[in-house]
Amino acid sequence: MRLALLTAFCLFLGSAAVQTVAADSTVAGTGSVIGVVLDARGNAVPGAFVGIITRTGGIQRAQANRRGVFGFRTVPAEKAMIGATDRNGNSVRQRIGIRENQMLRISLTLK
Repeated sequence: MRLALLTAFCLFLGSAAVQTVAADSTVAGTGSVIGVVLDARGNAVPGAFVGIITRTGGIQRAQANRRGVFGFRTVPAEKAMIGATDRNGNSVRQRIGIRENQMLRISLTLK
């Protein structure tokens, strides 16, 4: 169910441009996620759509900048699924765990 939800969410991201935020956790009970989206050859994917679905159902979206970099400032400290997709439909999903006051750095490589 969550996999289908994340897949649908990533497809939805393709139709909505969302601003990327700087990673800086300042809210109690949250952490930050900052990362880069890469293609199969290791090149940055500008404009990739990135989404996080937390265990409790929270959803956040971002769009990678021209260097493929994205960030989420305040993500609840819990397990989550992060996914990214490019304009051609290449995608990736990965489980992550966010801890309070942690800045999680991640690379997402599209398949």
